[in-house]
Parts: sequence; structure tokens; C-alpha cells
Amino acid sequence: MNAITRTLLVGMLVALAQKGYALTCERADNKATIDYVNIDTSIAVPSALPKDTVLWRSPTYDFSVRCYQERENTGPEDVYFYLSPDGQGALGSDLEVGINLNGEDLRCSSLPGCRQKIGMHFDGCWTGGRGG
Repeated sequence: MNAITRTLLVGMLVALAQKGYALTCERADNKATIDYVNIDTSIAVPSALPKDTVLWRSPTYDFSVRCYQERENTGPEDVYFYLSPDGQGALGSDLEVGINLNGEDLRCSSLPGCRQKIGMHFDGCWTGGRGG
């Protein structure tokens, strides 16, 4: 378990749209579109713990994001927080990485597409009339 916790990264794609999409979000302080939090401690896991027990919580981690639409004539889009940890399979079938977002515990397996809407919505950018 020690080797797993040293190498495990909680990969957070910060409300990221891929380059093919019209919406891009980045951290306001450094313009990063991907952010990581390291679990830098060993965690002893008793075998008798009930399912869904939280084993470790990081300190509170706050940051602001800035989003913009890159292309004109694109439709409405929501902004999502993607929980996509690298090496999730190395944890085994009985462990799962999750996040606490705005006071709510979320796990990838409980989120459609392993993503959560964060309450930001863009109606679209239009030129020369509405719609395309």
C-alpha cells in the first residue's frame, strides 16, 4: 500500500474541454488546464472497514478557474470538473479515489462520465445571427 500511496496522483482536469471543443477553462492563477494533488502519506487500511469508508482527506484546496469560448457559432456548454486519477487501476477493486466538491463527497463511479457540473454555463458565441 505504501508504494501505491507514494505514486498515486489525484488527477483533476479542471473544467477542461479538449482542444476540439469550443470551451476552454484554466486556473486563473497560472493558466494550467490540468491540476494534480499528491497523496504523500501512507494509509493503513484495516480489512474490516465497511464499504465507502473515507480513508484520507487532503487539506482544503481552493482555486479559481477562468473559462472562455474559443470559436464563434458554437452552442451552449456547461463547465465540468473531471475526476480522472492516473493509476486508478493500481488501487485494486476495493478502493476508489474521490473528491469533496462544495461539501459533497463524489466518486468517479457515481458520476456519469466521471465528471461533475460546477454550475457555470455558457450560452454560446454567435455572429451574424443566432444558431448555425
